[in-house]
Amino acid sequence: AAQLVSANDCDWEIWARARIIKAKVIWRSDEQDGAQRAIDSLKSDIAQAGSPHPQIAGLLHLQIAYLYNKVKREYLNALAHYEKARQSHENGFKAIGKNSGQFLYKPLANMYTRLGESDKAVNLLQIARDSSIGQRDTASIPEIYCDLGRAFMDVGNLTSACNNYDTGLQYSLQNPGGSEERITDVRTQLLSNWAEAMWRAGDPDSARTLANRSLEYDPENPEALLILGEVECQK
Repeated sequence: AAQLVSANDCDWEIWARARIIKAKVIWRSDEQDGAQRAIDSLKSDIAQAGSPHPQIAGLLHLQIAYLYNKVKREYLNALAHYEKARQSHENGFKAIGKNSGQFLYKPLANMYTRLGESDKAVNLLQIARDSSIGQRDTASIPEIYCDLGRAFMDVGNLTSACNNYDTGLQYSLQNPGGSEERITDVRTQLLSNWAEAMWRAGDPDSARTLANRSLEYDPENPEALLILGEVECQK
């Protein structure tokens, strides 16, 4: 399909998507080396077509970033390609068809969280939140609120952290999206993180209540159990 595009002067986005699908096949067909071979294939594609056709580079960078992030766990390499995909996206070129909050800004923010650059993470997650709300990505909105709460905790803003956990939980309860497992996971995490924020804020009673609510969704949630232990230890 990619060869037909280049031979017939067709839409180069079709070329890029054909190359991305080919890379996914390479990755999934070789358990040991497939991810790196797929990355090398996509880098070659960028070298071949990214300069003459800048409108497709973001699509390729985003797929490379995903492979570095989720498969190879090479986060600095992932960060570099997420940033290139973001630059393309914000320059008006298509880096992603839909749900940019979930697939572009949220993982990019998590890269900066890993590096300890929490202010950048907060800014990117706010973009991710607004994007997901605008695109009505109901499954991702509570997860982004959860990550945003954690980022505010990292910068010491416990009030904003609690507000985001509360908003994310209410949104999840009123607009359940995604699989039942995904809904349960995000509510569990929102409540246990909120419990931690309340414990840090010096409100052990609220922390206990929230941790117990989290355990209603997952009785073995270690974060909630840890907070309950901290509360008892403090007593």
